[in-house]
Amino acid sequence: LTAARLDLAARSSIGSGRDARTENQDNYLVIDTDGMASYLANQVPVRRRVAGWPQGHARVAVLDGMGGHGHGREAAEAAVAGLLHLPAFTQCDALARALDAGATLPIALCGGLAAPLRPYLPPALLARVVPVRGDSAAGALRLIRQQLDQQQRT
Repeated sequence: LTAARLDLAARSSIGSGRDARTENQDNYLVIDTDGMASYLANQVPVRRRVAGWPQGHARVAVLDGMGGHGHGREAAEAAVAGLLHLPAFTQCDALARALDAGATLPIALCGGLAAPLRPYLPPALLARVVPVRGDSAAGALRLIRQQLDQQQRT
């Protein structure tokens, strides 16, 4: 078995143009193989060591904002906080149990890693895989519509 090498860079910005936003709602989390985490907190880059992180394990997450809609930054930061508290996993099913203990949520495999990841999923997780219904912007719009519908009913 050959050790993998990974070069990674992360950056996030508020954007520019005629529809400039007042805050950056995007975020990222990179925990390197030495346990150093990089992410944004209150739109400021943070670096800190993750206690107990196993040598050689890495974690990368990209958290796309909600296009300027309410509380997008807070939602992305909450996701980072949750991911910082999850231990390192070597098995997909253990990670899935940690994220959804009741095993009730569907799983959508997205992006360029979807196909390569599929063979590593155990049958119980494969049974929960659903087709992707859109990109992150479509998901944010779906959540906004649900919220507006709920507000109109009350």
